[in-house]
Amino acid sequence: MFDFRKGGDVFSVSQMFCSYTGIYDYTAANGVRENGVIFSKDILTDRKFVKEDRSVNDIVVDPTSAFSDFYSTRSYSVFDGSYFKMKDF
Repeated sequence: MFDFRKGGDVFSVSQMFCSYTGIYDYTAANGVRENGVIFSKDILTDRKFVKEDRSVNDIVVDPTSAFSDFYSTRSYSVFDGSYFKMKDF
């Protein structure tokens, strides 16, 4: 048997709070706490961030303010709710 859902969004409270507080591994990976964060390179790599002149984002942001954006910008914690499961009875 199969089960699936196409579409819909899921809001992750865990993603929001754990990113904001620095609990998740990626909040310390590759020295981002010491060197800063670049959106779409270090975090949120599945999204595209561009500067005003439409060039690729290369702006280094303080990690404290970058990860606090997960709390204030709730859309960073929204994921596609589609899934496909195989069930065994």
